[in-house]
Amino acid sequence: MKPLQESLIGALKSVKLGSLASVVKINSEWESIVGEQLSNVCKPAYIHKRTLVVDVKDPAFMEPLEYGRVQI
Repeated sequence: MKPLQESLIGALKSVKLGSLASVVKINSEWESIVGEQLSNVCKPAYIHKRTLVVDVKDPAFMEPLEYGRVQI
């Protein structure tokens, strides 16, 4: 079994800190970005190749996110 510190260092090597900082900032402003209702059912997960990936609890809420994609 690997020590936790070794596992975290290995995992963080693949994370770009600029992307991580961006997701943290987006997450802190998420309700004001998408509104209260959507912020309760979806959240920003990570950034992949300059694209924000959003975790959605229910696929029915993909349509409002897709509609506001450019604005988000």
